[in-house]
Amino acid sequence: MMNFNESRPLVSVYIPTRNRSELCKRAVNSVLSQDYENFEVIVVDDASTIDDYNSLIKAFDDNQYVSIFRMETSQGACFCRNFAISKAKGSFITGLDDDDYFEPDRIKKFVDSWNPSDSFLYTESKMLRRDGLKITSRPPMVGFFDLLPSNSIGNQIFSRRYNFIKAGCFDTQLPAWQDYDLWLRMTYLLGPGRKINVVNYVMDISHEEDRISKKIERISFAKDYLIKKYIDLGYVTRSQAFYFQHSFNNYPGVSIKDINWLSYLNKSYFKFGSRLMAKKIVELFGYKIFS
Repeated sequence: MMNFNESRPLVSVYIPTRNRSELCKRAVNSVLSQDYENFEVIVVDDASTIDDYNSLIKAFDDNQYVSIFRMETSQGACFCRNFAISKAKGSFITGLDDDDYFEPDRIKKFVDSWNPSDSFLYTESKMLRRDGLKITSRPPMVGFFDLLPSNSIGNQIFSRRYNFIKAGCFDTQLPAWQDYDLWLRMTYLLGPGRKINVVNYVMDISHEEDRISKKIERISFAKDYLIKKYIDLGYVTRSQAFYFQHSFNNYPGVSIKDINWLSYLNKSYFKFGSRLMAKKIVELFGYKIFS
């Protein structure tokens, strides 16, 4: 018979935020509304204005489940995530962006689905757009070489705190793709991630505020950075590193005219090039395709 801590382990939820207190309150409240009782919320404020920060403090300062830390100068979301992981008391960790939110069963489903052999777990997501709701379609299991062509996992996982630390946490040098990079390192070092068949993470891209993922120049920098990084680490050959280029080419917002289609033929990646060409042509007519 398992005791409380074994059957209901403490789960830490990190939330980095900057000048979005109203959205962040929604995110925090979605964790407080979980149908799982043993969790903590770690909010790391990345040098918001004092009024924005005080708004968060006023909302949650007396809540025993919520800890709020503030950076005096902006350090970036990756630094804030790593800081939260360093402060986390939970044996398990998952993340939440400040403009997204959880459905009430998210943490419980993760805990109930965890197997000791798992590297990490992930789910489908609901994507709230101004033109309606979309549901992602992700593979049931993803290993390192499955991930190279694109981030088919999404922006959040659930895993042991030890696994985050063993994989090196988030790379603060990256301006984008920080989650993609960490998931790759975790699959390389710890084994494949596994999907549980629920849709309980809501990614809100309907509001007016920009998301970092829309900044194509940052994605381009991240692509070049990761190509060098993974070759230097010995994780990929120079030929395999081409998949990072494919991930960039496949990214929403990258124009069909910016893609070097000959590179697919020269490197014998005709299958990927053909699929990408079809996807980009469809997008030219105003349709959105989600992976």
